[in-house]
Amino acid sequence: MKTVEEIKKYREMNVEQLQALILEMKKELAMSTLKIKAGKLSNSAIISKTRKNLARALTILSQKETE
Repeated sequence: MKTVEEIKKYREMNVEQLQALILEMKKELAMSTLKIKAGKLSNSAIISKTRKNLARALTILSQKETE
């Protein structure tokens, strides 16, 4: 998914949905990190993509909470 589309999707979500998505992203990041360390995941780009998407979602959540 393109970055602009992801940002639009995140902005359309309410606070509860964003919090659930952030929790899911954190779990996915932790699992991917463990798989990389165990040698079971060869595509390490997943970690950086997940980390960037997590930061985007956290930023939008912060903006929504200050509104």
